[in-house]
Amino acid sequence: MNRLLNHKLADSDLKTITLENFIRSSHNIHIFGRLYHPYHLAKDIGTIALLVFSEWWVHNRSQLSFLAFVGAFLSMQTLYMIVRLLKYQIWGIAERSYIQDAILILLPTYALISRALGNAIAPSMDLAALDLALGVAFIRVGCFLGGCCYGRPAVWGVKYQEAQSTVAIQGLVWDKLINQS
Repeated sequence: MNRLLNHKLADSDLKTITLENFIRSSHNIHIFGRLYHPYHLAKDIGTIALLVFSEWWVHNRSQLSFLAFVGAFLSMQTLYMIVRLLKYQIWGIAERSYIQDAILILLPTYALISRALGNAIAPSMDLAALDLALGVAFIRVGCFLGGCCYGRPAVWGVKYQEAQSTVAIQGLVWDKLINQS
């Protein structure tokens, strides 16, 4: 029994070490000689996956034009970059609040521009919902690897290095407000 317990403990330690090595190695990715943060890498891979999925989706739906989708997507992203820059310059907010920004900025902009470019609203918003879910999935993997949105301490989970734990936690204010009520 003791040998079995030690074997399970050793296997658990191996999984922990492997995960920690994977997270550490994700912080040492260089592309074109520049350090590429795992959050941005996951976000960019997610964007590529989103565009490939969207092309497939549009190809199978006669109501949508892929060029109109790309136009709306690029317009939405451009406006989002401008809004994020203004949020930082006016209020000093460097962190993203993706869900709030998606509801208040991304989806309305996408809907208006999609309609202006000739795509029907209902199938465009169906695609937007699927793309939002796909994009958030990749972003959350990037957050996990980057150690930026790690949540509350628990007895199980990932222990991040000190430098990673000093990163500002996205949504900390909302977390405090929700837990005080």
